Amino acid sequence: MKRNKQGPRRPFTPVPLPKGRFDPPNAPTSRQLIAIVAKREAGSLLRSKAFRISTTVIIALVLVAFVVVGVMSSSPSSNEPTSGPAHGPAGLFSSDSGPLEVAADDATALLLADNPNVELTPVADEQEARSLVADGTVAAAALTKADGHYLLIADTTAPEALVVALSTFPEVVLLTPDSYDELQSYLALVLFAVLFVVAASLFGNLIAQRSVVEKQTRIVEILLAGMPARALLAGKVLGITAVAVGQTALLTATVFFGSRVSGVTGVFGDLTLPMLWYIAFFTLGFLLLAAMYAGTASMASRMEDVSAAVMPVVLLIVLPYIFAFSFGLQPTGRAIMSFIPFTAPIAMPFRVLVDSVALWEPLVSLGILAVCAIGLIALAARIYERSILRTGARLKLLQALKGK
Repeated sequence: MKRNKQGPRRPFTPVPLPKGRFDPPNAPTSRQLIAIVAKREAGSLLRSKAFRISTTVIIALVLVAFVVVGVMSSSPSSNEPTSGPAHGPAGLFSSDSGPLEVAADDATALLLADNPNVELTPVADEQEARSLVADGTVAAAALTKADGHYLLIADTTAPEALVVALSTFPEVVLLTPDSYDELQSYLALVLFAVLFVVAASLFGNLIAQRSVVEKQTRIVEILLAGMPARALLAGKVLGITAVAVGQTALLTATVFFGSRVSGVTGVFGDLTLPMLWYIAFFTLGFLLLAAMYAGTASMASRMEDVSAAVMPVVLLIVLPYIFAFSFGLQPTGRAIMSFIPFTAPIAMPFRVLVDSVALWEPLVSLGILAVCAIGLIALAARIYERSILRTGARLKLLQALKGK
């Protein structure tokens, strides 16, 4: 049996691999991976019946609120100024006990002639008026003196309504009038504060819960086998943020529509521009908070530990809410809060509504918020990267930062 003769073996020369991470030729880029995760997060939330029902209910409540405010603002109020001459309103006369019999000369009769609750008796002079009052023919007499002042003659007590009707009210000119009353300003502050706190808390807790569920079920290990942790975090945050901003924009459109349809004036009729600024501030502010929610939640391995893990982020939402109601109605207080990153999403849109704010102020505030957001998002990404695969007891913040 013949053996095949084999030639000399060639030496094996290994092919050098490129330095750094090795990706297959057709591997998706980081942007594509982020877009895939963001689309998954946003799509799953938009398909949720609970989300769609809650959004519909919120929009309906906003519209109902505008209808109620419109009806209340259209009803007559005693605080509203009366139109006409600068004299007391004739409507103060009451017809419960019949018309008030008043003797008046020609000049005074012109003032009281339009009141159906006054029965006028013409007189020529003061002496005749005194005689009619003395014998009980009329309840009082009103005359115009030569200097333009009014003379009221009564028996024992002057009719109060007639005194007010003949009183002259001065014309009031305010050099720096308040744009809105205190109640309207307070309701506007409540609107901005509640919108931000509710949206940030609901969507932030949603990010935290999804992060822990993926970690607890070990799905995150499969996801991280095909993408870096920062891409997973960015996609998760951007997807939920897109839905949150979309819901906020929808509420802004509802506010605009409700204010126009209901005919509301005052503070609720001027919410369009402040709400547009609110969308810009909410976008940056929620990006900051969403990244911190995901980063701090990654330190927990069980759903029971989520509340304790995200407590620092919750404080960053609750404290601005408290400060807004404590100092928001004070001009100096809201001016300071409008340049603090965590209170700016509430304070600056409110200032745009009630104060005379220069254009550079919200732009500078947005810039400060953007710089703070970049720094804290980088910190949250560092925590997420070093904690998302750690199981067991909940990590402490210093342990997550050091990676130990």
